[in-house]
Amino acid sequence: MKDMLLLSKDTIIAKYINNKLEIVNYDLLPMYLQRNGDFELWLESRAVDSHRATSRFIKKALRLEEKDDLATVIKVNAVTITDTYWVKQIDSNLTYKDVVYNEDFYTQVAAKSYSNLAYTGSGDSLNYLLYTNKLSRTPEATNIGSYEKCWKFQNGNWWMFKKGNRFQRFSELFIYYLGIELGFNMATYSKTKDGVKTRDFTNNNEYNFEPAFSFLGDNDSLEYAIERLQQIAPQAIPEYVNMIYLDALVRNFDRHTFNFGLLRNPNTGEIISLAPNFDNNNALISSGYEWSNPRRANDVMVADINRVIENHPTYAKYMPIVTEDMVERAINKTHMKVKKKLIIAFVMNAYSQINFE
Repeated sequence: MKDMLLLSKDTIIAKYINNKLEIVNYDLLPMYLQRNGDFELWLESRAVDSHRATSRFIKKALRLEEKDDLATVIKVNAVTITDTYWVKQIDSNLTYKDVVYNEDFYTQVAAKSYSNLAYTGSGDSLNYLLYTNKLSRTPEATNIGSYEKCWKFQNGNWWMFKKGNRFQRFSELFIYYLGIELGFNMATYSKTKDGVKTRDFTNNNEYNFEPAFSFLGDNDSLEYAIERLQQIAPQAIPEYVNMIYLDALVRNFDRHTFNFGLLRNPNTGEIISLAPNFDNNNALISSGYEWSNPRRANDVMVADINRVIENHPTYAKYMPIVTEDMVERAINKTHMKVKKKLIIAFVMNAYSQINFE
């Protein structure tokens, strides 16, 4: 790999020369590099998921000679919607204004074509991009995750559109509304014709999002996460407990270290808070009503929460009362037809088994 500069906005924070990382500004360094220091692995972690069918089309539209994760990310200067980090070659005159994805960027027809290509795999969009060759960068190249999705700029904000079946769509929306009922910090969601959309919670780069992978690696153990947060961001503990409590209520087994994280000040590196709760489409009834009954007997996630309370009794105060009325209101706000009584029972039976004292 060629020698590179790593920047946050227009501030140089590291140099990668002769395959060695030279830190210039540790405070602004991505948390993954603070913990690990492997620059190429950090870059690769920002690449579009190669298992997504449409990722092949995105790479083809970018006219990549090499289609591995590293080549994909470097092609677009490693720029993402959700943080201010980017890279350029040592002798490049590019500035952050040249590479950032903003409203002006999305006014281009080619930018919209990339969004459509990422979401649908549209042959017309791919043909347009290859024929015109007008744009060689897109946030879809760094849009991670396994579901078909894309970024669109609407009404002054970036929105992530994500496909899903009706069960996944209901689960995402219901959990969002239930979190709001409980007073939790939730990423904003709304329904689309074939999935959901969620607003960029970094507010157009007002914050840097650091996925939990940056400070936990692949270890998603609740106790390990609590231990690390106590060390680096104790102010995030209440919202972390909110999140894992809600996960237990709705049986969200999919809380891996890329779908939660921290928000940092891009100018100082200060950790502000846990990021809003997002990505709940694989919980509850995402696979249909696969559970034969809602009793939640021998439920692993409930047991995990009870162990957290046993080990940290004061954390119970971050787990508010849940009522059937709350659950019903959350269901009603989705405006979707589901087995309401079954879902209420499923959530409330988990709640009844949590040992708050």
